[in-house]
Amino acid sequence: MKQFLKDNEHHFHFIFRVVIGLLFILHGTMKWGAVSGLQVTNLMFYAGVIEMLGGLFIVVGLFVRTTAVIAALEMAYAFVFVHTFGSNGFNINPLQNNGEAALLFLVSFLVIAATGPTSWSVHKE
Repeated sequence: MKQFLKDNEHHFHFIFRVVIGLLFILHGTMKWGAVSGLQVTNLMFYAGVIEMLGGLFIVVGLFVRTTAVIAALEMAYAFVFVHTFGSNGFNINPLQNNGEAALLFLVSFLVIAATGPTSWSVHKE
């Protein structure tokens, strides 16, 4: 089993990268669909752009490290300022402040930034 996992680690990383990227795209489209009349002056507009374009770049393997760092920074901002210090006051527990998705994305993008695009990428870094 250990050898099988070692021999196929690039395939598993590719699946991880694509699933995280697709979920991030959905995360962004959900923002745009949930807010009617979303305007350029609203931070949710920019969050949606980062999530949709960033997710697309992660999926196809284009500028993966840079995109993952930008996405991780956005998720760090979301976890700290939207969820931890949000409208309900200070609460660092992600299960209570609804920040588990932001925290999971943050850690996932740090892993992707550290490992790079690996196999099946448009752009090799």
